[in-house]
Order: sequence, then structure tokens, then C-alpha cells
Amino acid sequence: MLFRSEAAPLDLADAALATGEVWLATGSDLGGSLRTPASFCSVVGFRPSPGRVARGPTEMPFNPMPIHGPMARNVGDVALMFDAMVGWHVEDPISLPAPAEPFQKAADWREPPRRVAFSEDLGITPVDPEVRRLCRAAAWKLEEAGARVEDACPDFDGVFEAFQTLRAFEFVATMKPLYDDHRDLLKPDIIWNIERGLAVTAAEAGRALVRQSRLYADMIRFFETYDVLIAPAACTAPLPIGIRWLKDLEGVRWDNYVEWLRIAAVITVSTCPAIALPAAFTADGRPVGIQMVGPPRGDWPLLSAAAAFEEIVGTAGLTPIDPRG
Repeated sequence: MLFRSEAAPLDLADAALATGEVWLATGSDLGGSLRTPASFCSVVGFRPSPGRVARGPTEMPFNPMPIHGPMARNVGDVALMFDAMVGWHVEDPISLPAPAEPFQKAADWREPPRRVAFSEDLGITPVDPEVRRLCRAAAWKLEEAGARVEDACPDFDGVFEAFQTLRAFEFVATMKPLYDDHRDLLKPDIIWNIERGLAVTAAEAGRALVRQSRLYADMIRFFETYDVLIAPAACTAPLPIGIRWLKDLEGVRWDNYVEWLRIAAVITVSTCPAIALPAAFTADGRPVGIQMVGPPRGDWPLLSAAAAFEEIVGTAGLTPIDPRG
């Protein structure tokens, strides 16, 4: 078993899962640190609802955006690890009690979703054309199980900007002492995020919180029509090891290390549970994953739908893989 923090190398735990070094792992997710590496390594990463996995002690215990969740090679193992992690704890004021029945039962049930919304880009980011095509093909395989699959998406306009503001605010609240005393030891990306937070005005923070609240209401209404929302887990297939973050895609240029994670980050703001699953491989053999998003507090039906998806698409059991030269 491997435990990973947000500060660990992006694909450390997921690569260990994919190659058979470990069979269960945990990680944290704010901007997609469970979902993006899972997509890149053809494993499963689950971002549960806030409060399912207790945190603490922490300086911002009421913040619903950073969470901890399980990773594994298939949905059944993710549910097994999740059952070991869930439960109420006095140090986490938003933590939830463990359910009466284990989440493993949801994964064993494998209930396919009946009403599926699919979006290639959530309306807010460029996505590599091959990733678009492969994720669309994987989502439409759910029709084989009787689902109705439609192109549909909530309105995420302005949500990523709210994410950037809320994330920067958190960096100031939790890392300002490090910035004050050891700025020379921090990597440039962390310095950029803290300094962005120091520049946030009260009006900007208020707009971000209002946008998050409106998104939550939109998601409630959206899931009255659909059981799950499916989109790419990442805007690109895995990158060469020397690239720290993607600076441009499909003619769009980004000036910071968070922009390319938009497709995961806006789901974070919604507080809905989301799970990254293997979907396909590119022509040159790189993994591509989808993220399946469930309604608020819908961890149980989401795990069941995800287990059905991996069975229908046939991605379960493809790992561990032998290392390639």
C-alpha cells in the first residue's frame, strides 16, 4: 500500500499501481491530483464527496475543496480501500458517518447508469483531438447496456476563475508562514500561487464563493435529468517526463501551472464526487482516462456505475503492466 500527498511527484502512486508494485494507494485531490495521474497511468482514482474521508487537524477544516481518496487498479479495489477510509472524526467538522452498507457492495452491484451526459471539454478548455475521440467512443459504449447517452453539460463559465481564487486564498491561509520565512526554498509555482492569493480582494473572493454556490445549485438540477456526467479526465494523454506542465494546446497558451487542469478543477468546485477510469489508449500506446461525475453525495451510485463502465468497456484487468523500455 502506498500513501501519497499533494506534494509528492504527480504519478508516483499511480505508476506503482500500474506496474504492480502496490495494489492500493491513497492520495489527495484539489485540482485533480487523484484523477489526472490515474488517467495518465491507466488506473482508477476516486475523488469522493467532501467529508467522506475525515481530515484533521487542518488549518481550514471547513474547506470542501481539498479531499483525500483511494486509488487502485479497478473500481472494486478502490471501493475496498474507500471503506477502510470513510467515517466521522471529531477533528473534521464536515466529516460524515460511514454508511450502513459498505461501498464495496456498490461496486459489486455494477448498476449501469441509464441517463448519461457527455462533454468533450466541459465548455472551458481545449482538449487534444485524439483524447476527445477516444473518450467519446468509450462513453457511447454505455449504450450497449441500455443507457441513453447525450451531449450535455452544466454551465461552467467562470468556474475555473473561481477555483483559482479559492485555491490561492487557501495557499495564503495555509502557507503564508513558509512564504515569510523560507521563500527562497519554495518552488516558483508555489510562490506564484501564494502571491496570487495575497492579491485577492474581498470582492473577488465574494464572487468566487457566489459562483461556487450557483454551480452547486446547477449541479442539483442537472442530475435531476442525468445519472452521471462523463468527460475526459485530462485534456491530454501523458506528457514526456521532462514537461512539468502543459503550456499550450490547440492554439491556446497558458501562463501558469494550473490552467491545463481546468477539466478536473471545475468539478472540484462543484463538490460532486468524481472517479477517473481507464478508457482507451492512443495510437502510440499512451493511456487515456475518463472522469465520471455523480450527483452531490452520490458516491454509492457513482461507484456502481463506474464498476459497470469498466466491465462494459473492458478496461478492468489491464494492469499491472510490465515496464517497457
